[in-house]
Amino acid sequence: MSKPTVGFVLPSHRLPHEPSRALAHDLRATAAAAADVGADTLWVWDHMLKAPVYSDAWHDPLLSLAAVADHGLRLGTGILVAPVRPPVQTAMAVATLQSLSRQTMRLGIGTGWNPPEFEAAGVALGDRGALTDEFLAVLGSVFAGESSFEGRFHRYSGLETGYIGAGPEIWIAGGSRRAGRGVGGGGTSAQEQTAIAPAVAARIRAHGRWLLRPTAEMEDFRRDVAALDDIGGGAAPPELGTINVGCLVDTDDPDTARQEQMRVLGDFVSDQRPLEYLEARYLIGTMSEVRERVAGWAAAGLAHIGLYLLGDVPAQVRLARTHLADLLDFDGPRQTP
Repeated sequence: MSKPTVGFVLPSHRLPHEPSRALAHDLRATAAAAADVGADTLWVWDHMLKAPVYSDAWHDPLLSLAAVADHGLRLGTGILVAPVRPPVQTAMAVATLQSLSRQTMRLGIGTGWNPPEFEAAGVALGDRGALTDEFLAVLGSVFAGESSFEGRFHRYSGLETGYIGAGPEIWIAGGSRRAGRGVGGGGTSAQEQTAIAPAVAARIRAHGRWLLRPTAEMEDFRRDVAALDDIGGGAAPPELGTINVGCLVDTDDPDTARQEQMRVLGDFVSDQRPLEYLEARYLIGTMSEVRERVAGWAAAGLAHIGLYLLGDVPAQVRLARTHLADLLDFDGPRQTP
């Protein structure tokens, strides 16, 4: 079994107590460290506005990627909230990033969930599924060189982009959520989604790549994979990836590890996500415990694992290489557009 490729999430977040943070330095230091250890992809998260389950907010994801596009790694969004973004403009930004990086971009796409973002963008939250499908259709049309499009939300003709290269890899985000375990990320503790939504499953099947929820537990994932198999009717399974949050602490003492991790994560997540929630989903615990979680994802057949490591991110990247190289593929990107 081949090892999953590995990526790292750029520290593009804005913390309340860091108003004068040197963002460009932090982004480029992380990208340099990721290139040095042989990572495959540089990822960014996307929230246009501050979300209630996080203590921080994020800078623009595509502009953040542009700042590090010359480090020789693939660029990825994990994930881009499609319904609140203009698809033609996004297609041109993606084409620019691919030209800058000389790598095929991994464009993770999701429907979003934070109501104020939709209100600010002037679109209805209830239309997010249809908007996402049309966003993907427009993106495909632009990269196919088509000059017109007629949809429910987007209509144009006479579009001339010039040569912009091939389109990106599309990775569809989503999955189910069990009752009592959906705090944040669009859910509350009372909500339950015991099966992957049919529209999400259809997108995954159409594009052949799936980014699991970063808050998914293994049994969530296994249930969703089984559901996709049933829907697929014998079709090839999608390529699988995930992005997981954590902080690596080089210790075998569980209390020491968790104390440091909660100190760091306290700047990142709100109290809606207590320790027991994080332990079930994030990279929490001793290095042995973290290795066990990563090994579980690798054994489940994931092709790519992205790590959103908090704290001193370049140091975290190097620590990941030291302790996870036998589980993850640190041989760099292999594809150019």
